[in-house]
Amino acid sequence: MFDAFRHPVLRPDEASLFDLSDVDWSAWCDQFLSESDRAAVASSGICLMDPAVIANAGFQSTASKLRQSNRAWFTLQPDLNAADPHQQLREAKDAGIRGITFHSYLQHISDDRFPLVVELSQLAEELGMFVGLCTAYGSRQIYRYDNLRLTVEVLNAVKCPVVMYHAGGAKVLDAMLIAEMWDNAYLETSFSLSYWLGSSIETDLAFVIRKLGSERILFGSDAPFIPLDQSIEDHQQFLRRHDFNQTDSDNIMGRSCRRLLSEYQ
Repeated sequence: MFDAFRHPVLRPDEASLFDLSDVDWSAWCDQFLSESDRAAVASSGICLMDPAVIANAGFQSTASKLRQSNRAWFTLQPDLNAADPHQQLREAKDAGIRGITFHSYLQHISDDRFPLVVELSQLAEELGMFVGLCTAYGSRQIYRYDNLRLTVEVLNAVKCPVVMYHAGGAKVLDAMLIAEMWDNAYLETSFSLSYWLGSSIETDLAFVIRKLGSERILFGSDAPFIPLDQSIEDHQQFLRRHDFNQTDSDNIMGRSCRRLLSEYQ
């Protein structure tokens, strides 16, 4: 299995994602590898929301170890308020970061910030990185920031893979319509699949997978916000309940992500 979306923290504390200066990287790595081995996860995408961590010696050592063993790859959420976020992205590329990620309501990406996001996405493509956008739907900012509209702006500007983390949440059908128009768009299932189990949105997600094809769907856990074991079990139950075949299951739980990473270096 490949887990496309995890976080470098031991506990589910959203505020800690933006300041990774106190992370014990050795302890985190030990727990990360232990959990991954127990769950048979071969490799995971780790989302870094604190750009300063790239210069942290402990992180550099851990990241190098995980990359060399093919146990993890990393994406960066840039600081849009930094003096030079473009240079931040170049430094991330030099540090071996594979992708760039944006999160509309956590980064407060209003319409006037769309051009900057597009610029950074184009730079990421030039540097050989892929682009990810968190497309969750919710929070107290539910009507203030439109992450799917931002996704369309980015897709209009780049041809590299664009990963729609959380698959649009409650707007999964909207996410599907977007992905139908751009064949470089992928839907990723973290948090949303577990959260919406038992609802009509679960049925919609099954419809979306069949409509787009399982090769466009990536498994993600969102660990530790959804425990890794729980996320895997939720996905396996979902796949059985909706009668997906072994090929679909293999695609969603790892093959699609492996293909994306191997084809886009």
